Amino acid sequence: MQAKPHARKEDTMAEEQQTYKGRDIRISTEAGATQLSIDGRNIDIVQDEDSGQYGTSYLPYRNYSSVVELAQQVIDYVPDFRS
Repeated sequence: MQAKPHARKEDTMAEEQQTYKGRDIRISTEAGATQLSIDGRNIDIVQDEDSGQYGTSYLPYRNYSSVVELAQQVIDYVPDFRS
C-alpha cells in the first residue's frame, strides 16, 4: 500500500465545516492538498493511492472511506479529542 498526502485535481479553494459531538471539523482543499483540523488542531492525513482510503497516525492500521469519517473516528477514539 502506497500512501500519499490527500490531493484533489482541482486547484480552487474549497472548505467544508461541520460540528460532531461538539467538536469543530474543518476540511479545506487548496492547490491540490487537503487539510483537516479539529478544533483548530491540524491532523495529518494520507490517502492510499490504490484504494483511495484515508489514514492518520492518530489511528494507525485503520483506513476510512472519507475525511469526514476519519475525523469522526479521531474524535470518538483519540483521548485528546474526547469530550
